[in-house]
Amino acid sequence: MPIVALTALLLALGDAATTATPGSRSPWPVALERALAALLEQQSQGEPGWAWDVTLFGSDEPAANTGGVIANALLDSYRRRPHPSTLVTLIQYGEHLERAPSSERELAYKADIEFLARAGRLGLLPHGESAAAERFAHLRARSPSGTSEYRRIATGRGELAAIVGYDVALAIRAALAVNERTYGIELAEAYLAAEPLGQRGGRDPFAVLSTAALTLALARLDEPRLDAALATGRQLLVAWQRPNGAWAENNSQTTAYALMALAGAKGTTPERLALERGRAWLASTQLSRGAFPAYHDGLPEPFVGPIIPLAEAEVLAALVATAE
Repeated sequence: MPIVALTALLLALGDAATTATPGSRSPWPVALERALAALLEQQSQGEPGWAWDVTLFGSDEPAANTGGVIANALLDSYRRRPHPSTLVTLIQYGEHLERAPSSERELAYKADIEFLARAGRLGLLPHGESAAAERFAHLRARSPSGTSEYRRIATGRGELAAIVGYDVALAIRAALAVNERTYGIELAEAYLAAEPLGQRGGRDPFAVLSTAALTLALARLDEPRLDAALATGRQLLVAWQRPNGAWAENNSQTTAYALMALAGAKGTTPERLALERGRAWLASTQLSRGAFPAYHDGLPEPFVGPIIPLAEAEVLAALVATAE
């Protein structure tokens, strides 16, 4: 049975699992259920994965650099509320990754490494942890230290330097997933030495995304000597929030990362208010089909941004992380 058809069947059969039971943490919000259903239905018909843009009918070919980010978001959702269709999708994508070639010359994507390790620890992929460790070893063979990997990332991005912080954040998360914390700290320190947070200001959407994603990664590193940078990142995000609650020109992906970065704060009033306003804005942008557009300027459908599964997944992760 095709992946999409199987997922749709399991989604229908699993509806009862989405209702909160007495004593459960909280009801599973309808908005989250609709977002999850939309993302699962957008899977490619053939090879496991998601196309880059599903706004209009067109190419269904998976974009290899998006699958790991989406799978990690689905894993976040699954851990909060196990759902049979999510489980099928996670296993299918993980087994696809395990079969994919990886070498020093053909490095795996960082988000794929993180997903394999996490899914392996949860028992969803029996060989997930070893596959993740093998792929990270290939990365280490190319870049022996986090500092050298930062240089490789920065060189590869070239003129798109504003997005390097996002790439570094994904690398830090991959390092943490395979217990390479020192490597992750080296990555963070190398990036911060080259580009202190806030250096590019809060108007460039890529720069704001990098700040938000890196701040989230710093929170997960939980390294005392990086606490000052973490605090700076959160302060910048509060200062850069738009009056409507969004970040970076009503960008859904950046707003999602800002929310996740602020969610772990110890509850100062500005951060808490920014979190509440941001989540309210994000929830207000959900479309009738359950998806989230890449940006939303408050106009009615269809006058909204494109439907990008990668950004949708990061919105799903943010809603899960901030759900009460």
